[in-house]
Amino acid sequence: VSWLKRQDMFSHISVGLHVAYSWLPSWSHLEIIGPVVVFTMLIVVAFVDMKQQRRMNKENVAMDAASAVGLQERVMRSASELNKFNGVDHPRVHFCIKGRIYDVSSSGNFVPGGCYSYLAGAEGTFTMARMTDDRSMVNCTDYDLLEEHDWNSVDGWVSYMDAKYKCIAHLREYFEWKEGTLSRSDAKDTSQ
Repeated sequence: VSWLKRQDMFSHISVGLHVAYSWLPSWSHLEIIGPVVVFTMLIVVAFVDMKQQRRMNKENVAMDAASAVGLQERVMRSASELNKFNGVDHPRVHFCIKGRIYDVSSSGNFVPGGCYSYLAGAEGTFTMARMTDDRSMVNCTDYDLLEEHDWNSVDGWVSYMDAKYKCIAHLREYFEWKEGTLSRSDAKDTSQ
């Protein structure tokens, strides 16, 4: 008698599962629905990423504009201060290009073990200008060695970084070089 009760109980469970799963689409439906769902998710992710990049770019442009007209003081850091933010000595990771220091902590590329980890806490204008992973060019601040096409490449990277990461400070050594370059060019103009 107990055997019959168990068999009857299993048949009720089997019928219940069949009814519960009857709303699931068949495999032929999944072949159509699956790619549509994946494509929709990709579009949504791309849209959200685009919105975040526009927002970040606007924030960086607004910060630059406020600094240019004197409404906001430009935060300056030295190269030695920047070097502390390498993901090892400090949990935050910063990267500098063309005198702009970005917080790149959200990127897995700059953290220890990432493909750009050698640029964590570093000035990378030379490495990005020349598209090299030559470690001897990291933290190089002899900007006079860069040529016009190098600066064009750097400007492209700055645009990319502005859209992706928040610029949190500026590198003192870069702005001292830039002011010195402007002073030398002004002296040449007056002597001619």
